[in-house]
Amino acid sequence: MSNLYVSEAELRPYTYYLRRCTSLWYVVLRGDAWSSAPSNTHLVLGSGASTTDFAEFDAYTGNVTNVTDAGFSTGRAFKINYPSVSATYTNTFTWNTFGSFDNASLQFKFKFDATPAVSAQFLVMNDCRLWLDTAKKLELQDGGAGAVVGPTVLTANTVYQVEINRTKSGTTYLRINETDECNDTGSGTAISSCIFGATSKTNAPNCNIYIGDIAFTAHNDTPAWWNTTVPVYGTVDAAGTYNDAVGIGDATNKYLNVDDYAASDGDTTYNGLFLGAAAKTQTHGLVDGTFAATIKGVTFYMLARGEVAGERALKFLIRDNGIDYTTSYGWGTNAYTLAFVGYDHCPNGDALTQARINAMEMGFQVAAGTSTSYTTNTQPTADGSDTQWTGNPNGTPNKFTNVDAGLTSPDDTDYIEDSTLNDVQAFTYVVAGPDAIYQVILYGRVKGDGSSKITPYVKIGANYYYGTEMTPTTSFASNCSVTWTTNPDTSAQWTLAEINAARFGFKVTSIGAPPAGPSIVGWKTLLGVGQS
Repeated sequence: MSNLYVSEAELRPYTYYLRRCTSLWYVVLRGDAWSSAPSNTHLVLGSGASTTDFAEFDAYTGNVTNVTDAGFSTGRAFKINYPSVSATYTNTFTWNTFGSFDNASLQFKFKFDATPAVSAQFLVMNDCRLWLDTAKKLELQDGGAGAVVGPTVLTANTVYQVEINRTKSGTTYLRINETDECNDTGSGTAISSCIFGATSKTNAPNCNIYIGDIAFTAHNDTPAWWNTTVPVYGTVDAAGTYNDAVGIGDATNKYLNVDDYAASDGDTTYNGLFLGAAAKTQTHGLVDGTFAATIKGVTFYMLARGEVAGERALKFLIRDNGIDYTTSYGWGTNAYTLAFVGYDHCPNGDALTQARINAMEMGFQVAAGTSTSYTTNTQPTADGSDTQWTGNPNGTPNKFTNVDAGLTSPDDTDYIEDSTLNDVQAFTYVVAGPDAIYQVILYGRVKGDGSSKITPYVKIGANYYYGTEMTPTTSFASNCSVTWTTNPDTSAQWTLAEINAARFGFKVTSIGAPPAGPSIVGWKTLLGVGQS
């Protein structure tokens, strides 16, 4: 009968959550001068269609696509599909304004490929809406009083510049090619989003609408006319001030992992930030652009995702003139989501210039914290170099098979056992996953004679590092464990390679008294004494 038993030996490496970024790019809005140019720093969002097939907005269905079209400045456009068959689903892509604002200005290029069978609604800014009707005219409505029809009959497959200038409790104006078209009285409802797309397709207009070269601003000041505005794309091409990310694809020139327009590229390249005890930040320098005309605004975009639900908020960071400006995004899914932030001035209120934009950095940040993490419960895969305990039923080199069922579904019919002081038994573990380990815990499901003691340990090279000695009860329980928040051999954060090279096991550190039983002190037998 042995003094100590171990029926399961489980290693749990806890890993920081990873936030990954796969794309960073920016859009400069330039052209002729504003009419009544903004005097303060306002939200500006701009875009054309990018060079890839990923819509740059929250695409709720697959019917908003990115197509080649020479009539738009980037040579591409967003195609909004209105099928001939009635459908009740929504087909949109959206900008949210991160708040409610009284006023808004919007400019975009627009065309359609066929006369709609019924009016096709393609723009919604809260109560402000725009349709293409069956007479090929634009209809403007702000509120519930009915639409105002513009006089211009539009031609299919012709690109037009459309502008809306909207004041919450004033007048909403519509222009085509910088010429007044019609106006409506503002509804009094604030602006919180700008939505392009078929928000209602039940009437089946049976046509396609193309949108591009978009410029949008929302604020509480007097709205300005955009006039002619063209987007110019840029991305990142240099290291920035902060360099905390793990680069997947290129570990050194990390900007190469994210230097594309709106393409998640199947996760083949990205930069990842792990939650940790300190905030983590990654930034990159911008490609130097040449903006020959008036700069009206700049919008920064990031495509990013998390690992699982409930993660810590991610911040989109713009660094300008030595100061960090962040916008929080609380994504909690493992699907890629688009982040964006834009300005009509520099973030501190200075005028936008080519040199100032070229000197900016963009990137992302996660706040400090270890409260959210995940773990992979890992079972032993082989015996280690310490093999002094006895396996039941399997001996060397397969003792690990006696302790590999796991703590969630333990099997106490097989185990390892020992009764010799200082005997050691170790196992190897193969751990996969993100290389961002913030602690490792070794668990043993153990029992004993009630007085013998066992101590968990890790062997790294020739060095032994022990946990706390404990006395198992006389029945199996998951009550022997040790936690290492760092590698005890280096005093630094664990790496996967170090865990996989280490040996984790148990040592007999005290043997109790042998079990009590019958004892014969002595006896004497006398035969034939005093007998006759």
